[in-house]
Amino acid sequence: MVAQSDFIIVGGGDIIEGQRPLLIIGLLSMLAGTPIIYIGVGVLLPHNTLKKVILGWVMRNGQLIATRDAVSSSLLNSIKVQNIIIPDLASALEVLENPTTAQLLAHDRIKLSKPYIIINLRRPDTNQYAASWDEVEYEAIAEVCRTLIDIDNFLIICVPMITEIAQPPENEPSDELLLVEFASRVGRPGQIYVLAQDLRPAELATIMAGARLACGMRLHFLVLSAIGGVPLVALSYAKKVSEFMRSTGQTEFCLDIENLQTQTLLHLIYQSLAQSMQINKKLLKWRQDSQMQLNNLSSVFTSINPKQSKIRFIRQVIAPLLVQFGYKVGSVFRLL
Repeated sequence: MVAQSDFIIVGGGDIIEGQRPLLIIGLLSMLAGTPIIYIGVGVLLPHNTLKKVILGWVMRNGQLIATRDAVSSSLLNSIKVQNIIIPDLASALEVLENPTTAQLLAHDRIKLSKPYIIINLRRPDTNQYAASWDEVEYEAIAEVCRTLIDIDNFLIICVPMITEIAQPPENEPSDELLLVEFASRVGRPGQIYVLAQDLRPAELATIMAGARLACGMRLHFLVLSAIGGVPLVALSYAKKVSEFMRSTGQTEFCLDIENLQTQTLLHLIYQSLAQSMQINKKLLKWRQDSQMQLNNLSSVFTSINPKQSKIRFIRQVIAPLLVQFGYKVGSVFRLL
């Protein structure tokens, strides 16, 4: 398929450490001579020197590399790969008018009787990220939720970004399983819910837009919340999270997940709620600027030179061989 394509677009994902298949696609495109562009990617440089060399070799074949944050851009610059920085692709999504937030939540039997705060958590992944957290941090967040429910009269809606449908049980546990356990830990039935339906990104953004505040970990949970102008409190486990919060002008509401303290998190949540109007204006400007930058990328696609048709037959013939070679290289790469 790679060899038969006119050009390839890779959108999103972390190169190498996050999603090795993206590296294999890049390698295959280079072998096949198929133009490739990377749009909105994050970069996690490997510690292994040979992996770094292979990454630079493959990425330099891209006709355009547009990273989603300054940290990724700097890492690519360090291995002499030219790139530009663009906003996360998800910032182009629109909040839906139909179905409404109430209609979407009704599918999970959640009735909106009072304001709600949305929460997202994930488990540690020390293969990709240095940060680590455990039951201490989960309990601190649970205590914050109890306070928001008992004292401040909020509903808590937990939003999984990776569900059982998207993530096989034998792999890393999904957000959904973790959040079900977390809701049980909070211990307030009827006051804390976990979204169980598999929703489209625009539907998630619509639910998030109705919240008073979003507190969570995953990057795209924060991006989709920001689309709706919702005040954010980020629990950062990676530079991509803190970099996103910087881009939205909410650095002061970004908290390191490691050694999290209940009172510190609660203070940030109250502070963010108190500044909701100012934050909404900041996020509106962030969204307008992001959409303008993404619109300007349209000219890039017209400048790509697809493979000449005269060698299409040759590429179709060698495609099976390239695929086998690419997977062998990928298998070796995993062992490095």
